[in-house]
Parts: sequence; C-alpha cells; structure tokens
Amino acid sequence: MSTPDLLPLALYFVFHPDCEASRNLAEGMYRELRLGFLSGDSGSPSTPTWIRASLDEKGVLAPPIRFELAERNLIVLLCSHRLVEDAEWVRAVLKLHETIPTTPGDKTRPISTEADASGRDIHGLNQLLPVAVEDSFYRLGPIYQDRNPVRLFHLMSRDGGTLRETERAQAALRRSILEHLAHTILFEKATHARDLRVFLSHAKRDGTKIASQLRDGIRQFAQMIPWYDENDLPWAHTYENLLTKNAQSMTAGMIAVVTDAYPSRPWCRREIGLARQPCRLGEPTDSTGKVWTVQPVVAVMAPDSNWNTGLAALERVPRIGWSQDAPVERVERIVDRLVLEMMTQYVNRAIAEKLSADHTGNDACFLTWVPDTWSLAELAKHLDNRQEIRWIVYPGVGLSPSEHEGLKTQLRLFHQDTQLKSFREWKARVAEGKNAAGPGQPFDKLPAEGGPGRLSIALSAGGLNEELAHAGLLLEHVNEAMIRLVMRGMELGHRIVFGGSLNSSEASLTNSMFDAALRWIEIAKDPIESSRVSAVDLQQPKKWPLANYSAYPYCNHFQPGQRANLLGVCEVIEVVPRALQDPSRKQDRAKRRNQIEERPDLRKLMGDALTEMRQRSTFETDARIVFGGRSTEGKSGKRPSSWMPGILEEVGCSLAKGLTGAPHAAPQPVLIIGALGGCAGQIAGFLRDQSQEWPKELSLDSCADSRREYHLTDTERLGLTQRFQQYQQLLEQYRRQLFDSNSPQVNGISRTLLLEALEPELSLEAVLQLVDRFLNEVQRRQQPMPTVSATG
Repeated sequence: MSTPDLLPLALYFVFHPDCEASRNLAEGMYRELRLGFLSGDSGSPSTPTWIRASLDEKGVLAPPIRFELAERNLIVLLCSHRLVEDAEWVRAVLKLHETIPTTPGDKTRPISTEADASGRDIHGLNQLLPVAVEDSFYRLGPIYQDRNPVRLFHLMSRDGGTLRETERAQAALRRSILEHLAHTILFEKATHARDLRVFLSHAKRDGTKIASQLRDGIRQFAQMIPWYDENDLPWAHTYENLLTKNAQSMTAGMIAVVTDAYPSRPWCRREIGLARQPCRLGEPTDSTGKVWTVQPVVAVMAPDSNWNTGLAALERVPRIGWSQDAPVERVERIVDRLVLEMMTQYVNRAIAEKLSADHTGNDACFLTWVPDTWSLAELAKHLDNRQEIRWIVYPGVGLSPSEHEGLKTQLRLFHQDTQLKSFREWKARVAEGKNAAGPGQPFDKLPAEGGPGRLSIALSAGGLNEELAHAGLLLEHVNEAMIRLVMRGMELGHRIVFGGSLNSSEASLTNSMFDAALRWIEIAKDPIESSRVSAVDLQQPKKWPLANYSAYPYCNHFQPGQRANLLGVCEVIEVVPRALQDPSRKQDRAKRRNQIEERPDLRKLMGDALTEMRQRSTFETDARIVFGGRSTEGKSGKRPSSWMPGILEEVGCSLAKGLTGAPHAAPQPVLIIGALGGCAGQIAGFLRDQSQEWPKELSLDSCADSRREYHLTDTERLGLTQRFQQYQQLLEQYRRQLFDSNSPQVNGISRTLLLEALEPELSLEAVLQLVDRFLNEVQRRQQPMPTVSATG
C-alpha cells in the first residue's frame, strides 16, 4: 500500500471462533471504538478495528496481520478455554507472539530491525495485549511469562456470563485498551513523562461535588493529572496559554461539568471557549501551519430544576448525563470517552498532517475535528488569510446535506466559494484531480458529483460472523459499510432499495438505515427545480429516498404508527407469494415468523416470497450492489429461509434480466464487492480465478430443508434446479467476459472497474470510490442516445 494510505493506528482482536464470550467482547469493543457508525453518525471519525478468528491450512492466522499498513498496531489476544484446549490455535498464537515486531521496552527478546517493503522500520510500533477471558490463560507459558494480561475471568461466570457480567467485562477491557494506548502513544507525545492533563471545568456553586468525584476517578486512570481549580494553576500562568499549549501537544483534554450555574459563570464560559478555540499546529509557512486543532472535550450534563441557557461552544461535544445512583461507573465511562476522544484526535491529526504535506497550495486548511457553527466562526477569527481559503477539510466521511446547510453562514466568513470536504471526499478529489483533471487543475473545475439522472440502487448485505471471520471481519463491519453506502447514495441524490424487515426487534441494521436517512434527506425548497429528493411530497412514494421490499411474513405485521413514521422517507413494498393472495388463506398469511417455523408448508411460501422479492426488485431498480451476505445458515441452528444463498440469487436475477425477451431487455449492472467476505466474497473469489471450480458453499444443498422441500411439487423442484443451474451458467459466462481483453465493458460497465471490485483487500474508502465510479457509469449507460433529424 502506498504511503498516503498508511493508517496512524490499527487494532486487531484475536480470538477462537467457538468462544461466544470472546466474540461478544470483540463486537462490543468494535462498537465502542468506531464511535457511532451504526447509528448513522456519518461525521464520526474512528480507529480501524479488525478481528482474526480463523486459521488457514498452515495453521496461521487468516488473513495475516499486515503490520506494514499502519504506523502502529495493537493486537488484543482474547485467551479462553476454547483457545487453550485447541492445540492448533495455541501454536498459532505462540507463533504470533514470537514473530510480532517487538517493542523498545520488551526485554525478553532482541529488538527487531525488521522493515516493510518500503524500508520503513516497524520495530517499536506494535504491541501484543493478552486478555485472560478465562483463567486457563496461565497455561500459555511464553505469553504468560512475558506479558501481564488484562484479567477478566473474575468478572464472568464459567458459562460465559450474564448480560450484566458481559457489560462489566467490556467496560474493564475498554478501560485497559484505552489505558494501554494512552501509555504507548499519548505519553510519548507529552512534554515530559506522565504529563497527561485533564482540566475539570465546573461552577463552584453547584458543580464541585461532581468535579471532585471525577478528579478522584481520573487519578486512578493511567497516571493522568487532574486540574481541578485555580489552585492547580502555577503562579503567573494563565489558562489561555496552558490550554493552547496542551491542545497543540495532544496531551490534555477537558471535562465540562454543565450544571445549572455553569452557563451563567463568565469564567466557565471562558474555560470551555478556550478549550474549543482552534489553534494552529505550526507556523503559517510550514505544512503543519495548515493544520488546526482543538482540545478534546466531553461534557457531563447535570441540570437541576432551574432554567438555564445553552452554550454554543458545546456544539458537537460528546455529552452524557450524570448519574448520582452509580457515580463510580459513570466516572469510568466519562474518563474512558475522554481518552478515546484524545486517541481519535491523535489519529485525525496524523491524517491531517499527511494531507496537508501533500497539498502545495495555501487555499486549504485541515481540521482535526468535525466542524460546527461555533468552531468555524472561531477558526475564521484566527485565520489571517481566510479570504484565500477555498477548502476546509475535516475528519470523518462527510456531513449530511442539512448539516452542510446549517454551516453556510459560517462558510461565508471565509470566501463565497469556500467548501467543506471530509477526509474521504478530499482523498477522492485528489485522486480524481491527478487522474482526470491533470496536475494543478482546481477541484472546482472537475465534473459535478452525481451528474444528471436519479438512479434506483438495490443494496444487499448481511452475513454470518463465522463466514466473515475468514476475511477478518465482524457483521458490524458489513453493517458499517451498508450505512456508509446508503449515505453516499443519498448524498448523490439516488434512491436506495433494500430487503429485510423494518418492524422486527432484530432489524437493527434496517432501523439504522432509516435513522441515517432522516439525517441525510434534504428538504428541497423547490421540488420542481431541485435534483435532490423531496421528502415533502408525501403523495409520490417513488420520490422518497428509501424503498424497503418487505417479504412475507414480515410485511403483514406493520402497525399504523410504524407506517406513519415512514411517510416521506421509506416506501414499503409488500411481497406476498401468489398462493397466499387467495382470501381463503388470510389466516395463514397472518402467521408470524415463530409460528411459521413449525409449519413447513408455510416455510415453503416464505422461500417463494424471498425469490419473488429478488426478481421484482431486479426489474424495478437500475443497478445492484452486493457485499457480505450469508451462503449458509451457519451454526445458529435456524432453518434456511431462502431456496439458495440470497446474494447468489440476486446476482443471478440481475444477470438473467436480459433473457426475458422484453423490448430493450439487458442484464442489470451489478457491482460485486469481494472485500467484505460472505457470499459476495465467495462469488468474487470464483470470478477472480478462472481456474476455480464452482464453490460448494454456493449450492442448493447449503440452504436445504427436507421438511420444507417435501411440499414442493415435481414441477416446482425441477424449476428450482433449472433456475439454479441457469444462474451458475450465467456467472461462468460473466467470468469469461471479465477476462475478455477484446471487450472494454461488461454489461455496459468498465471491465477494469468490475475486476477491481472483486479484490479481497480493499479498504472501505476504496470501496466507496469504486461505488462512485460504478454509479457514474450506470448513469451514462442510461442516458438516451441523441436523436438525429431527417434533415440533419
């Protein structure tokens, strides 16, 4: 990977695939460390987090940990009974322990002088953190002798632990990881040893008690130094100089205790204002002079019964309510979140400094925080050349249209053409500028994003953890990608179509997509002239940004209130198999999923509904994007719902669309993403390798249910077999087309682009860029050919 793509920090969780407690811990840490992607919080920057829960045929972690892709790597080894009992896994983790590039403080082995392919020395930048999930960890001799583990076994019972015990263990693991990172990274940036300061901003009238509890909690965390009041300030020093200095050095943060009296105290307002005041990292003439930072801040909200006013400086600051019933646990969460904000600032700063160094002009400034109205106005005050600034580049993946709209007034403080660009957008624009616009051409001269023509895009994802583990992924990785693609599609003004249930307690992803849509839809001021989706026009569902194909039995369980909440945002398209449309079967149609499990005849109809949903969605959309997905029902014991792996059936429907005989029929453009594993990963692997046989995971047997299939007629059974064989033949033909050098396109899409998407090691940012290119090509493919007059 090239140097610009080098990550400042990467985290890996290594655990045995059969240990449920370890997997739960890894999933919980992913949610904690990724800071809100699954809630649709598109602006949240975060630290790349991966898993390793699979071994290859040689007994080595698969996929291998590629230390050279990040400046620093932390490998969290979750040691359980399952791992210690498995001799192959013991050999694998001992091998990892022996070969991981060592740290300068490791006295047990000579320091490695290993370097990556670019010659960059990678010793001292990698850490192994063992976690004793169960007490058998002490049987892992060399690891036990070398490294002091995080001990969790005393927090959990032997059967894996209750929900409460799991939460306690996750909290302890979160604390240990953050403390470790604080020691190895933040302290390294300190002006002298153990100089990690936390300022406690509070009003003495009603905030002293909470601040003192926070002070006591901070002292127990990683030797951090709490600054409690003016008595902690050295004589002749000012808060302004101290806060500015520590914000620049990344060794300090602030906790604001926002009580009733806090907003009315001038000194409190000054403290929070100084902490969130942007400051330049270097001299204006240096590359770091284009990088601006603020001090990490979290807020503790502790209102009483009096009226008070808000504080503009607290916009976008993470906040949590105070709990007097459980103050110790709340202090732990507050301190942990502050350290996580400091770590995120470290990652953002490293990325911003790299982007700044690669940009030769003085028309951009790079932020280490996601901007808000207050901080943008403050930035304008401190920029001498604000009228020259055309680009303000910030962390994360992008603000929503409404958030952009809310910042327009502040952007006018710079230049009338100043634009906000996320790190992702900036990298994509730089790549576009180099490849298409030529060196030195301004970004605003590039083609407008999105282009003419609104598309209806079918997205398919999902998956099983045991399948995704082979690619080093959790289901949360796939869900995050789904949210990101939904937001990107809506950003470009397209309509997103998906399956699944919006009214199930298990539909967390679908509900997150709905929440993301609420943040991302733009209320058009003029629906006629606007190219964006108008959520105001409630009478035209086809204009709404989301469409959910809800197959039997879920489609029958919507309540009136649920449908009302979806108006203007998501059209629900019910798919009921033909056999249940007979009025005499009304009672069967109303059966719920848990009742259908015991009725094989109704389970047959459920499989029919899923097939009909996939076929119908193919003909009612312009393009399909697939990733993740399950090829079997896994170890859950649940009977399969579909006649064949779902994503395989969807890809088959897309490729078969051109065989209908309808006028102008053509295969539906489909982008198969291989980097997110699952069923799509299996298909991508087959397509990448011309010599590979058809994968056994992609078969009718993988979804077989003899009780359900008993209700198939001979004609239906033959039809199912023929349809599966047709999809297999279409994919074999598709593979030949992908490697046909005489044809630059396949189904109207660049052959090179389709092959790139199949690669197994693409970053999510690279996937998003491929999706952008794919959608642009689909748009061009759909534009009508110019008509030529008879006289022309």
